[in-house]
Amino acid sequence: MAGDNVLMLLKSPTLLKKVLLTPGGTDSTTTLALLYARRYGLESNYTKLLPAGQNLFPPPPSGNASLGRLQDSLLERISRQLLGKEISVYKPDRKLSFFSLEVTTRDEVLSEQIALKLINEASNLYILTKTKRLKANVDRLQQKSDSIALLLNRQTYTTAATNLFNANPGDVATIASVDISAREKSLLSIIYADLNKSLELTRTALIQETPTIEIVDKPVFPLKVIYTKPLVAALMGLLLGIGLTALFVFLLAGGSAVASRTSVGGNPERGGGPQGGDNSALTSRSQSGSL
Repeated sequence: MAGDNVLMLLKSPTLLKKVLLTPGGTDSTTTLALLYARRYGLESNYTKLLPAGQNLFPPPPSGNASLGRLQDSLLERISRQLLGKEISVYKPDRKLSFFSLEVTTRDEVLSEQIALKLINEASNLYILTKTKRLKANVDRLQQKSDSIALLLNRQTYTTAATNLFNANPGDVATIASVDISAREKSLLSIIYADLNKSLELTRTALIQETPTIEIVDKPVFPLKVIYTKPLVAALMGLLLGIGLTALFVFLLAGGSAVASRTSVGGNPERGGGPQGGDNSALTSRSQSGSL
């Protein structure tokens, strides 16, 4: 079940867009989205639509907040293309908790960085969601424990000062103050001990609930190059040839039909009689229509 949740996170368009806006390549000022647009010839088409001096994708870590409508459109196009054709996520064996992520692009560095960063983002989000409640409990108990410890330290100094500067041992008020101070110190000590016990139990539960996601097989350069199979290329060429031939025949047949209708309309009149009259009428209607 946990593996299925991670698989769905790896297919999330939101996480993919977040990854695409991170630094890519050897330049920390260039995003992965810009590198992808350059590699696929999309940068020039979109840059010419921007105002002069404006970057297509601002340098990180500006994030998605500074993107305009045009950048959002390109980012959506890139993410759809990646999720639809170039990113494959699957489980090799349904009985195991292993899953495989494959990214196929025109640049091996781009493929490697998108794959690793996408796994990192999905893992962090899954762990954060899984341990969010226990983490909040740990923080709350830690804050209370720190507050009680501060009060206990103050009360300890107060009790010591009362006993040290007891000027009149026979004064009832002084004796009462010492007793009250000692009692408050004892209560604070009990509360502090219970809070620490609850804090340690919650920490143990947090450690047990925190999942571990490890990359077993990392990408190693040079990556596998995928070529188009000869049979597939031949079939694609055949289909393209058939389509072009059909289009040429269709256009040629249309041109022949137009030429035939033109020659029939331009026949000279034959001899007199009803047939000749009909031809004359047809010819005159053709001429008037052309005017």
